[in-house]
Amino acid sequence: MSSRKGNVITFSELRERLGLELAKYLDKYKGEWSDAEIADAAHKLATGTIRYGMVCTDPVKDIIFHLQDWADFEGNTGPYLMYAYARTRSILRKAKESGISLADADLKLLTSQEEKELLRYLNDLNNVVIQSCEANKPSLLCHHLFNMSKANNRSLAVNPVLKAETAALRSARVLLAEAFTESLKYGLSLLGIEPPERM
Repeated sequence: MSSRKGNVITFSELRERLGLELAKYLDKYKGEWSDAEIADAAHKLATGTIRYGMVCTDPVKDIIFHLQDWADFEGNTGPYLMYAYARTRSILRKAKESGISLADADLKLLTSQEEKELLRYLNDLNNVVIQSCEANKPSLLCHHLFNMSKANNRSLAVNPVLKAETAALRSARVLLAEAFTESLKYGLSLLGIEPPERM
């Protein structure tokens, strides 16, 4: 893109285009959510998508903007991470409504390969933040958050949280889900991204 050729897109134009693209996804909530909540979610999605798309690229490489790629809910994109956050927050809201207590949560009960993988990503987050800062490469943090979100999705696919076999295991899985959402929200905040609470 070149300003001399007149093909430069401003941030506000880019956010508006992405907002329109992502609004298609949020259309299914019309009637269920207020217009203000849909607009707020669309704004957060669009802004987060742009920010993530900019910082997930290694700083020595060119940033190539492609609307459909950046707005995709699959792959290493802002919408994928924000959806992983909102999905897990939904589980936590249901757990709270069900009265699941975390007082007796025992992480030693998390023995599946998927749960252990997610725990490793959660444990490594602070080191990755430091490495990302020292190398001046936010892309390192982006890739870690993406891999952490994939690990969470794999774990949720095979380890039901709300329908765990025992109350103790249910509590442990709720605690793991809480740790994931707090860690992802923290990581995204370092990138200047605020995910919607539901999507």
